[in-house]
Amino acid sequence: MSDRVLVHYPWLEADRDRILNQDREGRMHHALMLQGPHGLGKIALARWILAARLCLSPASYGPCLECRSCQLLQAQTHPDYLEIQPEKAGGQIGIDAVREAIEFIQKTPSISGHKAVLLAPAEALNVASANALLKVLEEPSGEASLILAGEAIHRLPATIISRCQLQVVQVPEAEAVLPWLMDQSGASEAQAREWLAACGNAPIDALDNGELVVKVGKTVASDLDALSARKSDPLTVAAHWGSLDTVLCLQAMWRYLLARQQQALAEGSAAAASLADSLKDVVEALRVMDRAHTNPNQQLLLEELLIACGSRLALE
Repeated sequence: MSDRVLVHYPWLEADRDRILNQDREGRMHHALMLQGPHGLGKIALARWILAARLCLSPASYGPCLECRSCQLLQAQTHPDYLEIQPEKAGGQIGIDAVREAIEFIQKTPSISGHKAVLLAPAEALNVASANALLKVLEEPSGEASLILAGEAIHRLPATIISRCQLQVVQVPEAEAVLPWLMDQSGASEAQAREWLAACGNAPIDALDNGELVVKVGKTVASDLDALSARKSDPLTVAAHWGSLDTVLCLQAMWRYLLARQQQALAEGSAAAASLADSLKDVVEALRVMDRAHTNPNQQLLLEELLIACGSRLALE
């Protein structure tokens, strides 16, 4: 568990209240699937919901934050709470971790009369661990709650998704998160808006990486402009991007191409079709980068992508 223990973000209030109301009305499934883009606070929301279930004196908004159960959660020593994440970023959640969760759930609760497990990111489950998890989903314990949180849940087996209650965490409007971002970062309104736009209105991403994402975005746009004008070549651009964060470069490239496609569509230009092909290529490259079980040659991936997309840009 990170140092952001039992934090509630203001833009998640509607999601929080919806789920807690379902719980109070007896409509909350024993297994929830929180799905949404990165940087929205899905894990924080999952912790909050599970803390409310473990709380000895829950309030309408969730855990009381004062009882023994809440104090143990804050200290990261609660005997009835288990959090499962990959051992390293981008890694898998293996079968041993899932077996640990199964064994944990089967034990008698110590404090709250309830057990709680958070597994994230859900898409990090491999085939063996996903199959093992089915046992918990198919034979639920009345004393246990499980929340899976993820972005690319389409990569999970349908049997996992169908046995969870799906809760989609929506991307907030910029106006709803601007005050929070400005307060947390000390940024001006103009800076905060720029960071949010670059990060797809994901507030936590904007706070953690907004300045860097904007900087990379400007670099990528400049390089692609040069490529389009034949003032540079794909291998030179790929070498330049190789010194930067590859995923951030690909995301910036996607935004650049989308803006050009929208302009082409507005103008009725035939270039919109080739830009659509380039957008598909970028999405596929991002998928390759996102697969936990692969270790792609990033330089080769960038070179092949830029050769294909660069030739289309030069023909516009």
